[in-house]
This record gives sequence, structure tokens and C-alpha cells, in this order.
Amino acid sequence: MKSYKVEFDGTSIRLFDNFIAECKQQNIHLIFVYSPEYIEGQHFVENRKDVMDLYHHYSNKYGIPLYDFSADSMSYNKNYFYNASHLNKTGADLFSSRLASMIKTNVGL
Repeated sequence: MKSYKVEFDGTSIRLFDNFIAECKQQNIHLIFVYSPEYIEGQHFVENRKDVMDLYHHYSNKYGIPLYDFSADSMSYNKNYFYNASHLNKTGADLFSSRLASMIKTNVGL
């Protein structure tokens, strides 16, 4: 597969920012989750760093926890993936369990 570049849409980003601000005003607690993706698939996105920087920007701006599983050990095991960016049932079950455990540990967000 050839690589591709994610195009950022200013309107969508502003709407996302407004949504987060509204949630904060209403005391709605958010978390960001970047699920595992197979390590070789991470190279398909030319500007992946820019994408991740955007998530980190909003995480820092609003104090929202970001659970980034892109470097998790799962991302290095092909047996957990249907393709480079989608988990199979085994991977999804393991990921769900890990994520639930992290959320339970940090309930007082």
C-alpha cells in the first residue's frame, strides 16, 4: 500500500475544539484513546507526527487524558490484527480489557 497524507479540515477542528470546551463547561469528563495499530501500518501516514501532535495539543490544552496505544506491545504483534489498522477479535478483546483496566484505575478523572 502507498502512503498517504492526512488532510486537516479547519472547520472540523474548530467544531472539535468547541465540543471539548462545551463538555468542559458542562463538567463532562472526556478521555482520548488512540487504539493500537500494527507498527508497520504506522508508516503509511506521511504526517503521522502532525496527527499525533494535534491529539496531544488538545489533551494538554484541556487537561484530557490521552491513552495512546500506538506503541503498546500489541502494536508489534501481527497476531492481534485483521489488517494494519484494525484489530481482530483476539486483539479487540485484549485491547478492551486493557483500556477498561486503565479507566478503572483512573476513575477520578
